[in-house]
Amino acid sequence: MNATVETSIKYDLTLSVKESGELANVTFRMFNLILALIENSKNEGELRQSMEVMKSHTEPYFAFGYGSNHMWVHQKMDNKVSSTRLLIVRFD
Repeated sequence: MNATVETSIKYDLTLSVKESGELANVTFRMFNLILALIENSKNEGELRQSMEVMKSHTEPYFAFGYGSNHMWVHQKMDNKVSSTRLLIVRFD
C-alpha cells in the first residue's frame, strides 16, 4: 500500500478560538488514527476491517470510501464532505 496526503486539513474560521482549538485537536487526533491504521495494516483487507471498526470515531470528521484499487479520505466540516480529497491509499 502507498498512502499520499494530497491536501492539508482545513479549519472553520467562524468558530471561537477555544472551539476552533478543541476541534483542531480532535481532528488531528482522528487523522493520526487513520494514518496509524494505514501504517499498521498489512493489506487492503486489514485496512478495510480497521477502518470499519473505527468508523464511529472518525465519521464526524472524515468520510472515506473505496475504489477498485484505492481508499480515499475527505475531511468533513459542518457535516459536509469536502470536495477536495485529503488522502489516497493505493493498494498494490
